[in-house]
Order: sequence, then structure tokens, then C-alpha cells
Amino acid sequence: GIQDPFMEALDFPDAAQLTPIRTPSASPLQALALWNHDFVLYAANEIATYCRRQQADDPVGCAFRTLFLREPTEQERLKANEFTAQHDLAALIRVLINSNEFLTFR
Repeated sequence: GIQDPFMEALDFPDAAQLTPIRTPSASPLQALALWNHDFVLYAANEIATYCRRQQADDPVGCAFRTLFLREPTEQERLKANEFTAQHDLAALIRVLINSNEFLTFR
């Protein structure tokens, strides 16, 4: 089968081989894929739309709850609100998707 370049960049395992435990990997290509890939851009926009519609009074908190399953700290909320005011909510979500906390969630 044809492999998806996005999954290749994320070091997706070969489905034809048994891999009970995967070794973690991180590379600049993974960060670039998670920042620029059409799927990530689409997902970030969809999450932003959801948070603006469902929780218009707290879209930043919604983004943290959706991606990290927790509330942002006061410092995180302050910085995230500043970032969102300068850019937009979808850009913040892309930053969160690229965070170590999101990538190593267990």
C-alpha cells in the first residue's frame, strides 16, 4: 500500500510488522508536519470553531480542555489570551498540538 507522508513524518509503524512497544522519536520533520500539514490546519480550525461556538466565553480554556484534558494555569491562560489576540485561536491550537504535553500524553 501507499504510505501517507504525514504518517511517515510522524514515524508511524509499518502495519505489516508486529511492534508491541514503540520507541519514542522526535525530529524537526515531525514538528514541521504538525505545524504545516493540511490535516493539522484543518483540525486546528475545526477545534477553534467548536470552541468559539460551544464555549464562546472561554475559547482558550476550551482549547486546553480539548487537547490537554485540563484547565490552563493562570500564567498559561494569560499568555494564551495574549497570543490569541495577536494571532487567532486556530494558531494557538497549532501551538498546543506541537507542545510536548500533547505529544507525550499518556
